[in-house]
Parts: sequence; structure tokens; C-alpha cells
Amino acid sequence: MGKKRVAYRKRVSLLGDRINAMDNIGETTGAILGVLAVIGVIVVGAVALWGVIDRKIRDRRKEALDGADDVINILKEKVEVLTGRVNDLEEEQEEHIRQIRELKATNETLTKILQGRDEATLAFQREVLNSVKISGETNGMVRNVETQVGKMADAMTRLAQAIEGQR
Repeated sequence: MGKKRVAYRKRVSLLGDRINAMDNIGETTGAILGVLAVIGVIVVGAVALWGVIDRKIRDRRKEALDGADDVINILKEKVEVLTGRVNDLEEEQEEHIRQIRELKATNETLTKILQGRDEATLAFQREVLNSVKISGETNGMVRNVETQVGKMADAMTRLAQAIEGQR
């Protein structure tokens, strides 16, 4: 019985060693699982923190883009208003250019009239000169006729005196 007992004790001892080894493995595995759980919590926390930070960053970007969109819309409205104003000013400018052309044409006409260079005034001047010439010729003829009449009157007076002188 001694040998059986020794063999039994050896087996129990081996079994105890195995159990101790298993306990060591269990403890090591538990420690590893604990460390992995802590690392998992840290990773999950970091991912959650990253998600919150990323959401805040996206929200800020969205707010910035919305603000930029507001600025763009305001600037588009201003461009539309200014485009309308430019069109109005271009129409005004065209009207002013047309008025200036009309005023220049009127000024040229009035200048010609005042300086006597327009066709109507030149025609009138030609007619006046022609009338003065005709008037001069007529006056010459009238003087000639007066001279002739005067000579005839003198001749008739002399004839009448001669006739009366003979009677």
C-alpha cells in the first residue's frame, strides 16, 4: 500500500500542480482580460470623444458654411441691385448723349443763323443785294428820266417862250 499511496500522492500532487498552473493561467487570463477591458473602455471612450469632437467640428463648419451662404446670398442681392442701378445709369447716359447731340445740332444751327451762314440767311442776303442792285439801277434810271424830263421841261419852256415871243 505504500506504493499506491505514493503514486496517489504523486497524482494528487500533479493534479494540484496542474490546478495551480490552471489557477495561474486563469489569473493571468483574468488580468489580461481586465487589461483588455480597460483598453476597450479607453478605446470606446476615445471613439466617443472623437465622435463628439468631430460632431462639434462639423457643426462649426456647417455654421461657418451657413454664414458664408448668408454672405453669398447678401452679396448676390447686392449684385442684383447694383446691376439694376448700372442698367438705369446706362439708360440715363444714353439719354444724356442723345440730348447732347440734339443740343450740339441746335447750337450749330443757331450759330450759323447768328453768324449769317445758314442757307436761308444767305439766300436772304443775296436777295437783298440783288434788290439793292436793282434799286440802284432803278434810282439811276429815275435820275436819268428826271434829267431827261428836266431837259425836256427846259426845252418846252424855251419853246413856249419862243412861241410867245413870236406872237
